[in-house]
Amino acid sequence: MWRSELQNMSKHFYDINSLAPIDLFVIFLIL
Repeated sequence: MWRSELQNMSKHFYDINSLAPIDLFVIFLIL
């Protein structure tokens, strides 16, 4: 559940590829 939600958030942030730091933070949380 939680992992899927994070993946969805990552996808949403990926759409806004303006600021990558957030996406990197999400990846860090997944790790």
